[in-house]
Amino acid sequence: MKVTQHEMTREAYRILAECQEMAPDAFEGRPRVTFKVSARMTRAAGNARPATGEIKLSLAFFEDRSNFEKDFRNTVTHEIAHILAPSFREPGRRRDPHGPRWKAMHRRLGGTGERCHELELADGYTARRNVNRTDVPCPCGCGQTMNLGPTQAKRHEASGGTYYYLKGHRPRRPKRDDGLDGLRDLLSF
Repeated sequence: MKVTQHEMTREAYRILAECQEMAPDAFEGRPRVTFKVSARMTRAAGNARPATGEIKLSLAFFEDRSNFEKDFRNTVTHEIAHILAPSFREPGRRRDPHGPRWKAMHRRLGGTGERCHELELADGYTARRNVNRTDVPCPCGCGQTMNLGPTQAKRHEASGGTYYYLKGHRPRRPKRDDGLDGLRDLLSF
């Protein structure tokens, strides 16, 4: 039997309530956490937006009851940890969304502190990445193709097929002949 969106949302709010009991101080000053279930998310089990408190959960992964029972709780606590320990860029430091602050918060909420899952998509779903991509020949004439997304392909086509090149294949621009070479020779001493 498949897990419904309603069941996923209800369970996510139940887990949130448990997290609020475990770490009430961590929720102070943070945005209110809300959950949405998305059937379009096929590359990640969840996604958090720390600025708004919104968490999206993937129906494509958790509609399968075995995935739901195996990893749903860990995914929800993973995303809540992103909201409670955001990784906004600090001066002089690089952004690290799964750094020590996030790991400590995830473990405090009962999670594993791990950042990846090994879940398979539920039956009937396929990964959406690279769906509408187009292979076009490199304009340098090397015979190799480039894999472009829809926007890139339109831009490339509008330029007459010269907007994108494979790395290192762009032709060198000829020296600009502005007619000032003779003048430069006269003025040089």
